[in-house]
Amino acid sequence: MFMNGMHHMGNASILFLIDGIISSPTAFGARLNAIFEINIYDIERIEVLRGPVSALYGADAFAGVINIVTKGGVGNAINNVGAEISNHKDAKIWGHQQFVNNLGRFNLSYNLTRDKSEKIYIKRDGQTLYDEMFGTNASLAPSNIDYSYHSSSLQLDWKKRHFQTQFKWQTQFDKKLGASGAEVIIPENNQATIQLAESSVKYKNTLWDNALKFDANTAISYYKFDKSDSSPHHVTFPAGAFNNGFPEGVVDEQYSTELFFQSDVKLRYRYSLSETTIGAGFNILRLISNQYWRNFSIDDSGVLSPLPEVTDFSQDVANAMDRDRKNYHAMFQNSLNVFNDLDLLMGIRYDKNTDFGDYISPRLGAVWHADYNKTVKFHYGRAYLTPSMFLMFSPKESSFYQGNPNLKPQSIDMFQFSFIHQFVNSTVNYGIYYFKLNNMFSFDNGAIGSLYNADITQTGYGAQIELTRKFDWLNVVGNYSFQDAELSNGKAPAIYIPKHMVFLNIFTNLFQKWKLALTSSINSEKELSSKDHRGTIKGYTVINGKIEYQYSNHFSIFTTVKNIFDADARSASFSPGYALPGHVPLYGRNVLVSFRYDF
Repeated sequence: MFMNGMHHMGNASILFLIDGIISSPTAFGARLNAIFEINIYDIERIEVLRGPVSALYGADAFAGVINIVTKGGVGNAINNVGAEISNHKDAKIWGHQQFVNNLGRFNLSYNLTRDKSEKIYIKRDGQTLYDEMFGTNASLAPSNIDYSYHSSSLQLDWKKRHFQTQFKWQTQFDKKLGASGAEVIIPENNQATIQLAESSVKYKNTLWDNALKFDANTAISYYKFDKSDSSPHHVTFPAGAFNNGFPEGVVDEQYSTELFFQSDVKLRYRYSLSETTIGAGFNILRLISNQYWRNFSIDDSGVLSPLPEVTDFSQDVANAMDRDRKNYHAMFQNSLNVFNDLDLLMGIRYDKNTDFGDYISPRLGAVWHADYNKTVKFHYGRAYLTPSMFLMFSPKESSFYQGNPNLKPQSIDMFQFSFIHQFVNSTVNYGIYYFKLNNMFSFDNGAIGSLYNADITQTGYGAQIELTRKFDWLNVVGNYSFQDAELSNGKAPAIYIPKHMVFLNIFTNLFQKWKLALTSSINSEKELSSKDHRGTIKGYTVINGKIEYQYSNHFSIFTTVKNIFDADARSASFSPGYALPGHVPLYGRNVLVSFRYDF
């Protein structure tokens, strides 16, 4: 995933919220593992803020923010149950019930999932290169990189007057690990369990005829990544790797349990033509346990030597990473209406961080209503992207990476302009942006890798145009975007994203009970790093379709086909060794049939 021409592994540059609560911080930076699964029918809306907004949300609101608002979170739920199956033997069961009584409004959501489609077929992997070097045959390729899993989740919301509480729980089990960080296929019996839990309390109130608004929220999140009970030790390289020096494979496994606490208070006061917001809060990320085993030692030149047995190095890692990451922050924002057709915005946030110092994030904006159907917008923002605790403090004993405690956050300054022209049945939106990255993370490709802040900057720019057109029976949304970037040292950066993209979305009511949706994504070729000799990734077009048949007022059937024409779409692999010559294939054709009953 990328936004405004920026891509970072693990989507670290995009801050994810669920019902306004940060849901994805982890000490090891694995954001995607720490995001709750939400059934699409439980989503009320998705709010997207493009560009740096650390002035509102603090660290990691770098390229943008995505906030998923659930139906239970706003109390607009419809009672339903449903099921889904696919041609890849996926299966899903979900439901949502709402109860209203004197105690308040209760919403209960639940999901059971068996995902078998998360498999990617590759012909060569990182071990293939070592097999060719040592004359061995240890690689499991050609085979599937398997990320299939089972999961169960539960969400409970309670709301009465000014108070709302929310509890979420999710477990992924029998989760296959697919490929290691060295881009080597891992045996299918290497499996993990991921447990997530979150509890939050919110209070909202308005006074003085809605002139004063008070918001407060407190949340605590629990994240645990562990080995499945039936799984052997996880390996980075398979049995027979490195000239048969590791007959059981190179064991390199790490598990953690983490807690994240967050609390914020905001006060908004509207008077005359102005609105002022002040806020404060604090966050604490705690690595409460860490387990690490391996069966090798590694010298400064990167040579692996087998150990007599799998050895526990947990204490070495704990001594280096046994710490709290604390953040204290305060913010101020003011919006002012000038001459009835001009709105000005200014904001600033101060963050004090225990690991990497203090940061100030400003924000400026203007909205000019040039005419009743023409609007011009300008926005400037600065944001910072934090390195994970692992990247800063991981000891040499933690395998192939040496932490850098002097690592500072990346920062970005971005300017955005947009022009919106509204017609009777259509809207045209034009936009351009320019950004500059400082303190860029750069990887030292030594035997023991490490990140450092390079003395170079990256500048990027882009433009987009979006057209929305409504007909009596048809809605069309089309978008074209362009993005590019360059480094101050004259080298082409590894942006890993297409320079040109075209997106087309068509919705239509075919008949009284039939609905059809088609989406098409056209991506140009992707440029890679100047150090990557595999060349560019060719462009591709992916078309998806969905048909809904409303059998009755309560019962509906959905058929979804992803990648209808089974296009060969690929994403860049990121290993420093660039081990996958063909990069990572994206998922092929997948047919899903869903049933939903509303009551």
